[in-house]
Amino acid sequence: MKLNAWLDHTLLGPLQFAALLTWLVIGYFTLFVQQIDSLEGGARLFAGLALLGFLIAMFTAWAVPAGRIDLAGLIAMPVALFFACWFQPTQLLLILMCIFAGTLPYFLSVLRSLGVVVAVHFLLVAVISLRSDSSVWLFSLTNLGFAVFALFSSHSVMRERAAREELDSVHQQLLATQQLLTERALEDERLRISRDLHDSLGHHLTALSLQLEVARHMTQDGARDHISQAQGLAKLLLSDVRQVVADLRDVSPSSLRDRIAGLAQTARPVMEMNIDEAAYKLSYEQEDAMFRAAQEIITNCNRHSHCERLTISLEQQPNQWLMTATEDAQSPVSLTWGHGLRGLQERITALGGSVELDTKAGLNYRIVIPA
Repeated sequence: MKLNAWLDHTLLGPLQFAALLTWLVIGYFTLFVQQIDSLEGGARLFAGLALLGFLIAMFTAWAVPAGRIDLAGLIAMPVALFFACWFQPTQLLLILMCIFAGTLPYFLSVLRSLGVVVAVHFLLVAVISLRSDSSVWLFSLTNLGFAVFALFSSHSVMRERAAREELDSVHQQLLATQQLLTERALEDERLRISRDLHDSLGHHLTALSLQLEVARHMTQDGARDHISQAQGLAKLLLSDVRQVVADLRDVSPSSLRDRIAGLAQTARPVMEMNIDEAAYKLSYEQEDAMFRAAQEIITNCNRHSHCERLTISLEQQPNQWLMTATEDAQSPVSLTWGHGLRGLQERITALGGSVELDTKAGLNYRIVIPA
């Protein structure tokens, strides 16, 4: 997996590397540089195991895809930090609180996260003060400020990501609406032109043909042939006008493939489309429902699973149309039926179809409508 794609699947992206570097520096100075004579010889070993547990908990908390937090890893982080401070009571360990504080806003509200950070921070300060003779209150207050800063920075990152995803979703909806309005405007213009041709030019040509018919019966033999030729040309022109009117009314809007491809231009995953050549047989309502389904699928892929490759297929089966969408994600996705999915289900159900959603390995859809 490419580095950029892997970063997109982690919770904090590049900040994860900063956290790892911080852990390495603090762990090195805590275990190998500082000397605490009052502790037993095995205390350093237990402190190292506690720091290792903190690292495992940190990556466990961040390993859940789509920007979620694993609760077990989140709880294990302060627990491991507590044991590290108990066996190796040094002020440097308080710096690791910044990592824990930066993770909390993805699980709790800002105020609750702030309360947890303050409570855990002073608990660790109390443990360090109890287990060592040095005063840590001045350093602890300074480090508490850094932890609060990390908390609000993480909250800002979370809000910015949510705003960007919402903007992407709205942008896709605007593009889809713009395309529908453009097609509807073109269709209305074609109908207007066809009506004008039929009502005005067709009417006059019919009247001209009738007048030529009357003139042919009233003239002498010498001019009758020329009038007959003119009448034939008028009928031929009338037939051409009627054909143009029929063609204007029969011109269909852009294909379903082109409409979905327009959505794919703004989507982050690489899209593959397998659209049946017989898709032109879909009615306007069916095609619009399938297009809206593809729009919802792309939106959910960007919001929830952050997959790298999305495949959308539409095939005609006996008595039904089947649309499937599969992602390359391997981990399960937690997704509730919000307004988008409910609207999709209602639109498909109104056509006599069904919607099935599988979240065991990414988001996978199976949508069926009668042919």
